[in-house]
Amino acid sequence: MRTHAVFAAATGPLSVHERQLVSNLLPRLEPGMLLMADRGITGFDLWQTASATDADLLWKLRKNIVLPVLQPFGDGSYLSETVASGVGVHVNVPTRVRMKKASC
Repeated sequence: MRTHAVFAAATGPLSVHERQLVSNLLPRLEPGMLLMADRGITGFDLWQTASATDADLLWKLRKNIVLPVLQPFGDGSYLSETVASGVGVHVNVPTRVRMKKASC
């Protein structure tokens, strides 16, 4: 079993935001991989691209993002859903996610 393996990388000048760099890497994900992402690369569009690969996703969200509790679980996590919003959004299909508030 491998852990923390680098399977792809992207670099660019400081003027290029990491969201732009990561969007080119997401299609390289495969089922069975775990992608852990920090708050800097959150976004519904990136989530949709990453989840389409069938890789497992574990992402931190910004503190101001609050998603509704649809079903609580015994471990403190809960089932929720999110939908895209904003300019240029044409599809409003809810995406189910499992949430857990960070303990730190």
